[in-house]
Amino acid sequence: MNVHADGADRADTLRMIDEAARAFAAPDPSRTRAVRDRANGFDAAAWDAMAGLGWFGVAVPADRGGLGLGAAEAATLVRRLGYGGRQEPVVGAALMPAICLAASGNVAAPLLRSIVDGSVRACVAWQPGDGRFDAGRCGFAMAADESPLRIDGTARFVDGAAPDVLVIAARQGEGTVLVQVARDHAGLHWQDERAADGTCLARVRAEGLNPASDAVLARGEVAVTALAAAIDWGVLLTAAELLGTTERALDLTLEHLRVREQFGRPIGAFQALQHRAVDMWIQKELTRAALAAAVRCFDDPSADVRARTAAASSAKARASHAALHVCGQAVQLHGAIGFTDEHELGLHVNRAMVLAARLGNAAEHRRRHAGLVRTEGR
Repeated sequence: MNVHADGADRADTLRMIDEAARAFAAPDPSRTRAVRDRANGFDAAAWDAMAGLGWFGVAVPADRGGLGLGAAEAATLVRRLGYGGRQEPVVGAALMPAICLAASGNVAAPLLRSIVDGSVRACVAWQPGDGRFDAGRCGFAMAADESPLRIDGTARFVDGAAPDVLVIAARQGEGTVLVQVARDHAGLHWQDERAADGTCLARVRAEGLNPASDAVLARGEVAVTALAAAIDWGVLLTAAELLGTTERALDLTLEHLRVREQFGRPIGAFQALQHRAVDMWIQKELTRAALAAAVRCFDDPSADVRARTAAASSAKARASHAALHVCGQAVQLHGAIGFTDEHELGLHVNRAMVLAARLGNAAEHRRRHAGLVRTEGR
């Protein structure tokens, strides 16, 4: 999908993205709380700044208006945002819709350009109420061969931080159709569902929604392929964000072990606590390795769709498990202060709980990965 520089040039690009994201998203728990506590949990100025850096087009081909980079660059960026406690829906309201539209053909080009330059915030709405994340199981349905077009149904877990546009994936007969719909379109109903970390998600219901005929972005196999690509990338990048928040939780814990004293010694001097810290570090490193392997698969032009899907599930299963384990241990090692809102760790604990379940939890991705690998091996 993307054209990459090789060798030293690629390493320089990754280093520059890492440094820029590290500086932009330096941990600032006061800022995270302030944005979270706003009505829509959204910082428009930060969003515009990220758009100005070109980050929303990081995985969009250059000939479609993006940076033409790949999974390594996108994962590096999102990992740093996770480490810094940034809760803007970069994955759900920028990268996923951009990837979906980039694979949807020329009709989607104007909306894609608007997402990449930050002038439009968009979300892909498809997940049914049971939380499944299969591209073939959409929560919406479009009546076949009906004029005007009519969409009914419900989708959950839509990023609700004031999107301007929804890219709705709906079943139409045996196929799938992608449709562009304004947030305030008649027949579209929103129900906010705040997540544990304070971020805005939404349940979106379409009842007699009649989009214009020129709002259709893709149909049939093109629509299914575009949606599947967006989901796989979303799974991969959510794993990257989980790795970032896991790393921050571990760093906060190691610092606490160094400065907190008991019986006249830093508690990190006690062997039992050292063993627990090492176990946390191992979980973090396993996640880093799983993510790196998945990124290599995504950036390999010879890898097929099944391989990328399996790689994304492998990374997400490991990241979800590790984040919950590390954050749970971090709370125990901090004591009661670890789960309070006043301590930075509490923000990452809540974030880990939300992201670990987002786009499938560890158990579901283990099942998905096993099924893909078992089928492939036959």
